[in-house]
Amino acid sequence: GFCARSRYGDHSMQVLHLLEPKGPAVATRGVVVFVHGGAWGSGKPWMYRLASIPFLEMGLAVAIVGYRTYPDADVDGQVEDVERAMEDLARRRPDLLQNNRGGGISALVGHSTGAHISFLTVLKRSKAHMEAEKQGKESKDVFINSFIGLSGVYNIQNHFEFESGRGVEEMSPLKPVCGFSVENFIENSACFRLEQCLLDQEREECDVAEEVELVDHLPQMLFVHGVLDDTVPYTSTQKIVDAILSIESSDVEEKCHEILLEDVGHSDTVMHLMFGGKTRDSLVDWFQSWSLFSECDDES
Repeated sequence: GFCARSRYGDHSMQVLHLLEPKGPAVATRGVVVFVHGGAWGSGKPWMYRLASIPFLEMGLAVAIVGYRTYPDADVDGQVEDVERAMEDLARRRPDLLQNNRGGGISALVGHSTGAHISFLTVLKRSKAHMEAEKQGKESKDVFINSFIGLSGVYNIQNHFEFESGRGVEEMSPLKPVCGFSVENFIENSACFRLEQCLLDQEREECDVAEEVELVDHLPQMLFVHGVLDDTVPYTSTQKIVDAILSIESSDVEEKCHEILLEDVGHSDTVMHLMFGGKTRDSLVDWFQSWSLFSECDDES
């Protein structure tokens, strides 16, 4: 597909590369927002254009987010960039990404540390939607109805200990980008922020007559990890999935899915998107089994 580049901020890294499939399907199918990895400190959108192939073949546009990496931004700054990029895309192309709950597929996909940043974005948005519901308002935030995390980092303290065991903790941007201290590592972990959202839910349930459930505001979620990953152990994905599935809700198992791929390493999950492999096959099957995908076809 054709690649259009645009800026959503003043920094040279704050760019979007938008690739669109040929044909009319894009108007009804929607968009994938892709957030690359790179240990919070490297990566450019052009490096990941080939990762758009399976999504383009499904009739989805792909917006690859360029964001400020270390030392230009910490974790919260990178989350802010992903949010700004989505808001800018929704403003420029409301046909692809609507600022509401309607209209096709809106998927946020992240690889490695990009999965970490993306899932923090999901939790931040879900919390905002909860607060809006509590106040009887409709959230005006960009609505993401699906999240895919590939080989993601979700517990910063655990990953710092893993990097220390490999002797790379002083070379990795993890320590400065996530706040230097154990307390900040914990606070910048998706596991911790999920717990905080659940605590907010409990407080809100005490304040309002009707229950306000986090699960109702979470997107469909797919967590994929290679069992042979020696950069981010697959236990990272197992633990965040276990944390989500521990939420007391009848709907949570329908929203959270996990795929562990045998004989797959860390970079393989994104390389499979580019050149074919188990990860691509798993994502295509998951999208096509999802009811919203068939609804898009019915509307086209």
